[in-house]
Amino acid sequence: MSLGIDFGTAHTRAVASPGAEERGATPGEVLDVNAWPESVVPSMVLVPPEGIVVGDAAITGARQRPSCAVHGLKRLLGRLPEDSIARTVASRSGGSLCLSGAQLTVRTAEGVAITAENAVSAVLRHVASQVLGPAAESPAAVITVPEWYGPSQESALIAAARRAGLQILRLIDDAAAMALALAFQETSERTVGLINVGAGSFGVAFINIAPKSIFLLASASDRRVGGCDVTARLLSEKMGSQLGTEGPAQEPFRQAIEEMTQQLALGDEVRRNVPVSDGKMIELAINGSELDDALDVLREPAAEVYADALDDAALEPEEVDAVFATGGMSTLPLLSDFIFDLSGQVPQCGPELQGLAARGAALQAAILSGEIDGPLVFDGKSTGSLNVSDFEEGG
Repeated sequence: MSLGIDFGTAHTRAVASPGAEERGATPGEVLDVNAWPESVVPSMVLVPPEGIVVGDAAITGARQRPSCAVHGLKRLLGRLPEDSIARTVASRSGGSLCLSGAQLTVRTAEGVAITAENAVSAVLRHVASQVLGPAAESPAAVITVPEWYGPSQESALIAAARRAGLQILRLIDDAAAMALALAFQETSERTVGLINVGAGSFGVAFINIAPKSIFLLASASDRRVGGCDVTARLLSEKMGSQLGTEGPAQEPFRQAIEEMTQQLALGDEVRRNVPVSDGKMIELAINGSELDDALDVLREPAAEVYADALDDAALEPEEVDAVFATGGMSTLPLLSDFIFDLSGQVPQCGPELQGLAARGAALQAAILSGEIDGPLVFDGKSTGSLNVSDFEEGG
């Protein structure tokens, strides 16, 4: 059994590919990838002095001990302490950054230090054990990476995965992974746009999907903005005067805002009492207009990214047959209007698309393991997948 992992900014999702014998494979079988086992865990850790905590327990613990929480691991991995994005991510948890050897280390507000690689390793180990069981030994895995990941991030991710006990077959571009998952669901040739509104970045890819091949025409992204920044803007505007603009005291409100915005249409308002210290409660209210205003942090960068990808793909807007929206924010009711304004098309979106990248990675892992046959994946240069041998540990 092999594994596909979508390592995201907010959540990490793993999908297990059952072997041919486990599936009871027959000649000409139609794969139901949506039925493959999967697990989703938070992409964050809690690091109190007594030891690292992962999974849902980390989310719960962060409400009670927010100064121990470390978020944004995907954005921290492979960076230096002076990197502006890394500093912003760490400051939102009240932490500081330094180097331990050659590795970026986060020191929490309580003074406990953990390297970004060790934190990511703990998340990967946890999600693998959730979907395969704790007894699984060295499972073969394919992990998705965003378009903006460079060699230092990829090398750090491979090192973290190996430390987690995973046998890494390959890294695959997340857009190529999503395209692979779509290709197993379709029989006709068409050109699609994939818009990924993730917690840590905004990305666009245009892909030609045919029965025997997948060609990544172009992709572009902005790693400076994402759903986290929309949440941060709402948090600053709603609670900044009471709690300060940054720091661990805002953690319960950050979690509340992320949950509340999932319910908001333009004319709606959601209210919630958020517990703070000493048993006190603070009422938090957010309406659709406020969320729409907060989306302004994405609008200009998103328009530039979409135009750049369209230009690089040498496509006219009307040549795009369909647009799919993925990523943690894509299920927000207001995002459909946001993407229509951007692309001129009503996007296909919904919870069922959230696992698209992980399912594509699982398919790639099954193909590389010889469990199934599959189409070739091209990114317009060489291959939509990256060889692990190109990024040796420590390289």
